[in-house]
Amino acid sequence: MPAVKNSAKEFVPYYVKGYCIRKPLQATNAGNCTWGYAEKFGKEFFIKQFITPKFPAPDADMYESTRKRMVAECEKWYHSHEVVYNAVLNCGGSNLISPMDFFLEKNTYFLITEKVTSSGVRFTDICKKSEKQQEIIMRVLAHEMACLAKSNIVHSDLKPENLILKETVNGFFTVKIIDFDAGFLSSSPPDPDDLTGDQIYFSPEMLVYFEEEEGEITPKSDVFALGILFHMILCGKMPEFDERYVCLAEALLNEEELIISPEIPASYRQLLRDMLTLQPDERITSEEVFQRLIAKDKKGAKKKSGLIIKMSGKGY
Repeated sequence: MPAVKNSAKEFVPYYVKGYCIRKPLQATNAGNCTWGYAEKFGKEFFIKQFITPKFPAPDADMYESTRKRMVAECEKWYHSHEVVYNAVLNCGGSNLISPMDFFLEKNTYFLITEKVTSSGVRFTDICKKSEKQQEIIMRVLAHEMACLAKSNIVHSDLKPENLILKETVNGFFTVKIIDFDAGFLSSSPPDPDDLTGDQIYFSPEMLVYFEEEEGEITPKSDVFALGILFHMILCGKMPEFDERYVCLAEALLNEEELIISPEIPASYRQLLRDMLTLQPDERITSEEVFQRLIAKDKKGAKKKSGLIIKMSGKGY
């Protein structure tokens, strides 16, 4: 890979594994990587370049023991991510932006996915949409998380920044889930020090695992994050908690009461309570969330149907 100056005017396009990068990769909201777009086969893709780990160059001046340790760490990191990426690719979710290519170029790792552009609607604006639109987005999210859960995949970083809203042909919105870099299989969680994600969406068990290095994390941890997102979809804000705490999970662990906003329709409050329980054993699964949303929609349709029949009987 040729050396590239920072100035966009002086930028020289370059290739990695046949992908042409025509503009500098950026670090905005990127964490441990830079990202941008690349072309191949006449199509544009999303490309992510990981800052770490770095595979040791053949001519790097270092002890052989250091080289072996670095190689082992890189191979472990690559394998753990590859396992998750393949699991996501094969779990059956149609709104999951699955990794398409994952490779090492010289001493740097790259990830390629489908390019998905947002419709420009902010996640916090969904609360201003119709209840039907909100239900569609919640059902899509629940269904996709259920697909992940069936393969025992924990996304671990479910938040608005990792959700892309897409407008459909009939003017409604659907949602795509991205960024599985923090994900893992529930049977192989990372070491607590390697657990990543936005702490504000952590489940109680994830926070305990992170801080006390004990317990386990299952896909039900994502259900907790999903409950926070549903709350935001329905009223535009997170559940409230005492400012002494970093996140809702910490508040619940300190025996604070869960407060559902009074702006949330009554028909959703129990669902949110069952998603935001302190104990994962008492929390419903993403599949149960999906089924309850489906049942709610059918119940609403029956009520409307009954109303039409009644009015028709009166000669309207």
